[in-house]
Amino acid sequence: MNQDNYLVECVPNISEGRDSSKIEAIIDHIKTADIRILNVDSGYDANRTVFTLIGKIDSVILSVKKLYHICAAVIDMKAHKGEHPRLGAVDVCPLIPFNLENLFDLKSRVEELGKQLSKEFQIPVFMYAQSSQGEVIKTLPEIRKGQYEALVNDPKKLIHEPDFGREYLNKKFGGTVLGVRDFMIAYNVNLSTQNLSITKQIAAAMRKIRANAGNYAEKDIKPLQIMGWYMKKYNCCQISTNIYNPRALSIVDVYHFTQEISETFGIRVTSSELIGMMPYFAVELAQQSLSEKDIKQSILSKLGLDFNGTFNWAERTIPSRLER
Repeated sequence: MNQDNYLVECVPNISEGRDSSKIEAIIDHIKTADIRILNVDSGYDANRTVFTLIGKIDSVILSVKKLYHICAAVIDMKAHKGEHPRLGAVDVCPLIPFNLENLFDLKSRVEELGKQLSKEFQIPVFMYAQSSQGEVIKTLPEIRKGQYEALVNDPKKLIHEPDFGREYLNKKFGGTVLGVRDFMIAYNVNLSTQNLSITKQIAAAMRKIRANAGNYAEKDIKPLQIMGWYMKKYNCCQISTNIYNPRALSIVDVYHFTQEISETFGIRVTSSELIGMMPYFAVELAQQSLSEKDIKQSILSKLGLDFNGTFNWAERTIPSRLER
């Protein structure tokens, strides 16, 4: 691709979702005239905020550097508590090219960024997904297995060694995961139970199907990450998923998969939650999935995406161009 300054999406996840003053300070610090902050999604129970940014690669990398700087100043992992697995103040920072022809150049730039961050902040940097170093494709759950509390005290528990920087977590910042990947959708399904034990059994049953069959209703679920947790804010348990193949697996498919397995445990699905945003092609795929199942309801109505308030597709869909 003969384009030096191309369009990318960046979805940093930070370990702060409760203190609005800190979140506002972070937003103010990373804003530039050349990027667009499409969405800021904070969760109190998870104690986590997910930002969705788009812009030209040069501007996005500048904002990412500013993000690490402000998070290092205002977040102390020694005091952090939250339901969501996490490794550090900036827990994970994926960058996604809109045009896959830019993948090779983006990987090179992100690798250089990882080296710089490790030196400037004295933190271990783990490269994951398509930026994985060597032959093994490292995944986020593998890298942060054990989480901050266990890994900061015993670095020998790390499944993967850091690709750049120190071999142990920085006590205040922790570590960070950085990499290039395709689009991913964070999507949670609400259950009619507060019983975390049953919810974890449902998640385990879903993972077993994923491991054994690799598909559900002829859909590829191998790249689907699945876990169960209790959300105090909603007074219910959720099946929390990350859809790493959104060009093939829709949120409608994941909803029905969760519904079918939950019903075998006597649990109903009640609604669902989109974390952050999803690309337009994934909205079209969800509509196609409804059509395949001969469901006449809208995506919004069928999945109950508005259970927690007004849901606006225009605000939750990632545009393909940088428009203001």
